[in-house]
Amino acid sequence: MEQRIYSYTPRHVENLPRRRRRRGKRRRRVSPILYAVVFCVPIVVLLLVLSTALPKLFEQDTQPSFIATGDSNAAEPASPPVEEVGVYDFSLPVPVSAAVDESYFDDAVFIGDSRTEGLMLNTGLSNATFYAYKGLMVDTVFSKPVVNQDGQKRSVMDALKMTQFSKVYIMFGINETGWAYSQIFQTKYGELIDGIREINPEAVIYIQGILPVSNKVSTTHDYVTNEKINAYNTLLRELAQEKQAYYVDSENSVASGDGSLPAEAAVDGIHLTKPYCETWLDYLKTHTI
Repeated sequence: MEQRIYSYTPRHVENLPRRRRRRGKRRRRVSPILYAVVFCVPIVVLLLVLSTALPKLFEQDTQPSFIATGDSNAAEPASPPVEEVGVYDFSLPVPVSAAVDESYFDDAVFIGDSRTEGLMLNTGLSNATFYAYKGLMVDTVFSKPVVNQDGQKRSVMDALKMTQFSKVYIMFGINETGWAYSQIFQTKYGELIDGIREINPEAVIYIQGILPVSNKVSTTHDYVTNEKINAYNTLLRELAQEKQAYYVDSENSVASGDGSLPAEAAVDGIHLTKPYCETWLDYLKTHTI
């Protein structure tokens, strides 16, 4: 009888070589360089993007804003009244410009002495406000009650506090030529400009050059001379640059070839006649900012 031999191999023994093979497999190590590429490169790219974008964002947020308005109650602007600082050269007189009509002076105040009174009376510029008085000077504008306002007498500066305006024309100097120290004239004039700016920081301030006098007056008067007037006008131009106000060389509107006031321009050699007052006003119309 043929004998059959049955062999039995347990399953776990049968699978033993395969398991050994699995255990024998080694895990591959990831290279440190690969780690650096995968994790570090994106961080570097992100930092580069942020370093480029953030300064632009902060630059936009910190740009100054310039506000210009005619409202006397508005906040003080970050720049001078009409033009940005650095654009206009305040050391130079206001250049020639296209002529404006008289409505330009609707919101203008003229401050000065008897010469400014003459401008008001001889030109009919009734739409502007005139705070002018015979003998008024750069120091007495703060104290001398010469303006009739609401039934009361007020100083020019007190009256100005109750006035709506956006332009101021100043003409002083003929009476102050007798002062012993010209530097005091410049200082007091500067205080006047500061006072106007305290009332209305937005106002455009025109400093007018002092008009000359006739040769007869200049050579016979005790202290009113064209030499002194020219020296004062130099101080006013310096002041205009310091205070960033606009200097109008009004003296050139009526001066003759030698710089003096023509004899026919004023009966007394100082106060202009009607035709010359009109010439003065026409000059102001063609020298505006």
